[in-house]
Amino acid sequence: MTTKQLREMREAIIVTSILMLAIQLLLVLKQPDTASLIRDPDGYSWLNRVMLLYNEGNWFDASNPRISPPDGLAQHWSRPYDLILYSGAWIGSGIYSFKDALYGWSLAIGPILQILSIITLFWAFRPVIKRTDYMVLGFLYVAQAGIVTTYSFGRPDHQQLLNLLFILSIGVTTRLLTRPFNWRLSLVAGIISAFGMWVSVETLLVVLGFFVCFGGLWLFGTEGLTKKIFYYSSSLTIFAIVFALIEKGYRSLNTPELDKLSVVFISLFFAITLFWLAVHILEEKRKEELSPGIRFTLSLVGSVAII
Repeated sequence: MTTKQLREMREAIIVTSILMLAIQLLLVLKQPDTASLIRDPDGYSWLNRVMLLYNEGNWFDASNPRISPPDGLAQHWSRPYDLILYSGAWIGSGIYSFKDALYGWSLAIGPILQILSIITLFWAFRPVIKRTDYMVLGFLYVAQAGIVTTYSFGRPDHQQLLNLLFILSIGVTTRLLTRPFNWRLSLVAGIISAFGMWVSVETLLVVLGFFVCFGGLWLFGTEGLTKKIFYYSSSLTIFAIVFALIEKGYRSLNTPELDKLSVVFISLFFAITLFWLAVHILEEKRKEELSPGIRFTLSLVGSVAII
């Protein structure tokens, strides 16, 4: 990338970020005059989770005892966003109390993550757009009401992190598809997807989209994809196990849950990895790409086996 292109992209990032901050400021000024700037109940729930973690230090139990006592309510949320909130509050606690620092950090975290998302957005689409379209891309992103709302000032929510990871996935996947095989790139793509699954199982749509896109291209004869898919799937499976263990310990591997990363999704990823391992071994033995007929047969058998 030339110096001129970098300067144009940097200018687009600055203009887009300023525009976004102006919109967020207008939303704050229009907000009703209340005692708190937290926008919705979910925001308070996130702060309560972090305060419980700070006060009790029980990483593996995120249930709120104040809801549905005496057992408490275990929400479908996970620890990554808690960690972001906790880290910012911990840094601020050197000046303020942890509670006050957490409140202040929760107000600002949305716009900060949106700026990171804007930077990531331009990086993600750099291989596929002309440099003259940077401004258009920025305007289209900021102009989306759903995006603005998600990153609102005073609205802490893990959807902000999910959006950032989704954009990052687009950038890595684009490079994985258009460049020669690089095991590091496949590894990174798998880690991002596994981390997204840890944040929320909504990321499953992104993961399945990857397999449908790459698997479809492979099925219709695109060469050089088998190793990319296999390494991605292997990385996804391994790090899904790692993140599940971090979230809940060994309980995550024997407790099936559909609203959190658990043995259910790990088993699915493992089965898909076994399929692509078999395809990879078969291609290595034949010393050539498989014919369309063999690819279709393997896909049909593999789909039935996984289901």
